[in-house]
Order: sequence, then C-alpha cells, then structure tokens
Amino acid sequence: MKIKLCKKYAKKKKLAKQLLLTYPNATIEIKSCIGICKHCKERPTAVIDSQKFKSKTIKKFITALSA
Repeated sequence: MKIKLCKKYAKKKKLAKQLLLTYPNATIEIKSCIGICKHCKERPTAVIDSQKFKSKTIKKFITALSA
C-alpha cells in the first residue's frame, strides 16, 4: 500500500505513526502537494493507491480505511 500525505497538515507525523501501526507494510511519503487543496491543512487527507481519502479526525480516518 502506497500512502501519500500532505506536508501542510499540522498533525502529519501523528497520522503517519498511526498509519504505520495499523498498516506496517505500507509505504508512507510526505509530499508538498497531494491534490486535495483546502482540506489538507484542516483534516487528515491522503492519497492511497491513487484514491483520495479525507476525514474529520485521525481516528475516523483510520477507521474508514479499515472498513
């Protein structure tokens, strides 16, 4: 699984840590832009295997990916 995170998100390190705990085989990259403008500063957003994901909290983000 290839995960791209935006560097503009304030809690990007916490999000990356939680993603690695949940998906230990994932490859996580922190990019300057992932193409989800206006949302990446405020909430967890990521591009995972060419699909865009966003949520209001890190916990909800991880839960949505697991479903």
